[in-house]
Amino acid sequence: MCMNIERITAQKGGRIRHSAVAGCIALLAVAGVACGSGSAEGGGFPEGFVAMDDASKIEYMMKTVTPDSVARFICDAALGRLDSVRVDTLSMATLYAYEHYKDDDLQSFQAAYDDYSENLPLDEKMRLRKLAAQDDPDRLGYNLGLEYVSDIREGRKSASEVESEIAAMAEICAADSADAQTFRRFMKGFQIALDKDGADGIPKEIFEKYR
Repeated sequence: MCMNIERITAQKGGRIRHSAVAGCIALLAVAGVACGSGSAEGGGFPEGFVAMDDASKIEYMMKTVTPDSVARFICDAALGRLDSVRVDTLSMATLYAYEHYKDDDLQSFQAAYDDYSENLPLDEKMRLRKLAAQDDPDRLGYNLGLEYVSDIREGRKSASEVESEIAAMAEICAADSADAQTFRRFMKGFQIALDKDGADGIPKEIFEKYR
């Protein structure tokens, strides 16, 4: 069984895509590629996969699983969620997929990437945005703070979930002076958004504490 690829499709808040896993198994069987369980590469990828460059990894995944699974693979590999399997440059990995997918597959990839990346825990969302270099570094914290009010409402996050996510982000940011500044900007953006948007859909204790 291709356990690593199956795990990609079952992250927080998502359902296991049995069709994607079945497709992976079928394609590997046709290609004669063994899922070497117990290998240094985690038991779900072909021999030599770890040493491939980013383009080759994405090319393999695009031939093996569905576009939505490729989107999750890119995010998880960039964040180090897949043990030794990584992508070195997030922008290059996503660019390869955007350039080689067409029509419905491209739309599926884009929608899945946007949805998955935007629904990561706060600290991982910050890390992925930094890796993607999609925000001005001086604006990243503010942007995350302004967006977080909507994240709480749409995700129906409890007060304990919010406190846990903010604490995790604070812990990661404390190790670096630039990240510490990002966290301070996040808190300022979060407070501005709470003042502007009001308490609707925000746990009372969170609104009262951070407003």
